[in-house]
Amino acid sequence: MPGAIDDFSTLVSIKTPDDLLQRPLYHERINITQSKLAEVLAPYRFKDPYPCGISDCRTLHQRGFLVRTEDDKETNIGKDCGVSYFGQDFKIKAYLQEQRATLKAQIDVLDGVRHRQPELMHRIADLFNRPFGVKWAESTLRGFKDAVGHVIYRQVRDRAARSEVVVESTREATAEERQRQQALRGKSK
Repeated sequence: MPGAIDDFSTLVSIKTPDDLLQRPLYHERINITQSKLAEVLAPYRFKDPYPCGISDCRTLHQRGFLVRTEDDKETNIGKDCGVSYFGQDFKIKAYLQEQRATLKAQIDVLDGVRHRQPELMHRIADLFNRPFGVKWAESTLRGFKDAVGHVIYRQVRDRAARSEVVVESTREATAEERQRQQALRGKSK
């Protein structure tokens, strides 16, 4: 097995049992007692349980590994069977392939985002600058905070964060509050 975690040369993608069945070296059942582990080729997760490829096991599982034996046979095996039949060698190789598969999936996601970067940057700019967008929301919140003061702003913000949006009581604004509101309206014109 290649030593580098970023070497994806032996990693294969197994999404369904059909992916297993289409592999030329795959055997649905093998007598594992006559074989030694060569490689763990890939982890997999199936929607529905699928039988273990060890002929005297056949336990149904949804999560397992595609393995290749030294006699060039491939089969699927669950984690527990892998450790039982192949010991620490399996555990180490399975862990490395899981890490490779995770790293490869993350790289694929990042590559997809990188290729969409111009489109995403345009979308972000649009959300920021459009009418009632981020720039407007920030300005409106700043104006609201200036109008009601820091203490009331924090109380309203905290209530909104807790989804407590019901108004419990109302009152007339004081003369000072009305003056402050009129002054703010004058600033925004």
